[in-house]
Amino acid sequence: MVLEMQVNGFREKSLILAKQLYPDLYGDDLVAEADRIFKYLSDNEFRNFVSLDIMSRDALAFTSFVSLGKHGTKTMMHPFSPYGYQEDLMKTWMSGKDSIVVHARGMGITTMLCFFSLWRACFHSGVYMGYVAPNSAAIDEALRLILRLHASSLFELPLVSHYTNSSIVFSNGNKIMFLTPTVYLLGRSLSHLVVEGTGSIPLSDQDNLYSTMMFANHGHMIVAGTAGPDIGIFHSLATDPSIYGSLTTELPYSLHPLWTPQWEAQTRQQIGDQAYAARYNCEFYKVRE
Repeated sequence: MVLEMQVNGFREKSLILAKQLYPDLYGDDLVAEADRIFKYLSDNEFRNFVSLDIMSRDALAFTSFVSLGKHGTKTMMHPFSPYGYQEDLMKTWMSGKDSIVVHARGMGITTMLCFFSLWRACFHSGVYMGYVAPNSAAIDEALRLILRLHASSLFELPLVSHYTNSSIVFSNGNKIMFLTPTVYLLGRSLSHLVVEGTGSIPLSDQDNLYSTMMFANHGHMIVAGTAGPDIGIFHSLATDPSIYGSLTTELPYSLHPLWTPQWEAQTRQQIGDQAYAARYNCEFYKVRE
């Protein structure tokens, strides 16, 4: 049974990778290419087929080589397959443009941020990334997820030289630092700044985060979070592009395949319209006139 699941996982992975690498192929031609890839997958000869060049250019190709459970399950025998909105988000981040993401709860954004962070650290040089999360529990979750993605990769990655509760260092010299919003980053030089759960960061801690975003020496920046009150740095970044000039993406829960009108109606009844609008529809709520 386990062997059968492994083979089925490889076949599914082969078709996913064939679609990504050969988008112009259809029908029997696509299946034939997937069968050819399957031979390499089943023989574990990944590096002979997928070049490092492809991996360094396409984070989505990399996700096809990470064996995580399917959405909504705990099985570990299938390749990760992102939803359409997650693919679009990753393409935006791969472009190197600064990005502000206002998203509903339960959209898998932390997973995609961890994929992106690991991809940058493993397939590029000179990466010294700051990964900011609202609190120590969120930092621990992100750190453990990145380590899990690394361990689950079916493609040979740079080794993890060592890690602590606040950093991961890879054998290629790249490093991911995990930080709370209260950490003072001015004077440090970061190649990337990733901030998750921004809407959950207390307003009292957002001034320091604002200083980090606006004045610290960092390159590519991604800021993601769920909508909240119409005050604070996250609201300003998401609604006023003149502040930072970043691209803002909204991801309401209606984009998720599990969303249904019945689910929305039931959830609105349980938590109220204002809470639903903020948590699941990317709408900041008014606390000031």
